[in-house]
Amino acid sequence: MSASPLVTLTGSAAGRRKSCVTRFASFDALCRAQQKPDTHALLRTELQAKLPRPSPRNDVVAVGDAAIELVLQFLGPVSRNSAAFAQTCRSVRRALFHVMDLEVAVVIPAMVVASALSRETVRRALITFAATRGAQVRTLVLHEDGLNAVKRECDDGTPVAGLTLPAPWLLQLISQLPYLTELDVRHVQFTEAHHSQALHYLLSDLHLAAAGTLCTLKMDAELMRYWAPGWWRRLVNLSSLVVGSRYCPPEPTSDTTASGISPSSLELPADYFTLMCEEGRGWKLNLWVPIQAASLKRILMPASGIIYAGVAELLVNMRCNERTCEWSDAVGGHTLPLSSPAAAIASGTASELSPETRNSGASCKAGTGAATGIESGEVCIYPALTTMTVVDVQERPEVAAEVYQAMLDMAPALVHFNVCDTVSAGTASEATKKRRGKG
Repeated sequence: MSASPLVTLTGSAAGRRKSCVTRFASFDALCRAQQKPDTHALLRTELQAKLPRPSPRNDVVAVGDAAIELVLQFLGPVSRNSAAFAQTCRSVRRALFHVMDLEVAVVIPAMVVASALSRETVRRALITFAATRGAQVRTLVLHEDGLNAVKRECDDGTPVAGLTLPAPWLLQLISQLPYLTELDVRHVQFTEAHHSQALHYLLSDLHLAAAGTLCTLKMDAELMRYWAPGWWRRLVNLSSLVVGSRYCPPEPTSDTTASGISPSSLELPADYFTLMCEEGRGWKLNLWVPIQAASLKRILMPASGIIYAGVAELLVNMRCNERTCEWSDAVGGHTLPLSSPAAAIASGTASELSPETRNSGASCKAGTGAATGIESGEVCIYPALTTMTVVDVQERPEVAAEVYQAMLDMAPALVHFNVCDTVSAGTASEATKKRRGKG
């Protein structure tokens, strides 16, 4: 019999019975075979977490502060790599706080990933971080706006899980930012927590958390369901309200369209038009989402006597509503004539005109129209409107020229008129082609 420790003899030698000889391939295999399960492994882990950790040393990274700051700027001051690098020593952590600029804080994906934010411990850590550094934040973006925020599938074809956050946590986070001026909560689905009513009164209670410094609010159309009359009056500095995003989810496929599923249009609450009439705010209103025909008519063809005196900039999505507003009916059955410069500019043929004619046509928006409206003594519907944008005029592109002509009469101070489209993340069929290498 070999004297190797890898050979063990099991059985009763005293009883002269047959024994079992086991030969192990390595010493590690022998240790694993004789190892007993640790029944206190969980308690040992908890004890290790509660033990005091030695404070980081100062001389681990033996380079100057300037070199450390360059490395942190390369990694990104608010990135996860910088956070891991800051655990090296005090000098790195001090340099991180020096280069960190939290004036614009993008939570996802700059600070944390979406999957990590679903854990309560991570959300609690963000609250603690905001309590110490919240005075620097001026702009808070929960989810970065872009095509990645509205994608329904990953590159490998797996569905993307939407970000869901409790509404009370949002109010708690905002309350730690005393100088917040811009809040972007788009591409996030909010839920109730512990049977609270925070989501139902999210807009109503926003002034309690955002103090009086909030100037811009960007939200999805889902939050419009919780619109409470007069909630915007409590935010005395609020002057910009954005609903939806230019980046929209993938367009429905032919199968989805055949099944009768279509993107729902937004019905604006009655208090929204009260907001438009509020003077002294200089509202910048962006409606990137499609709205219902009745709401669109109240914006572009309001009833007699209504004056939207508080609107300075207006963006309206006209998808599926290009044939809703018929200005010919309002003008005795015939279309209003367009002046030659204005018609050329609105129809996209301004390049055929001379530079003098193009300049005269562009200046007539704020000059001729304003002079005509003031001299005639007529009451203008949009007296303070300077910028108008029409979005998604795809079925009937000439409606942009009709809106432009109507705005020349309703908004004498109009300076800029823009036409643009939303950006779609692509249909599911297009994504499949790209994954196959055909795109």
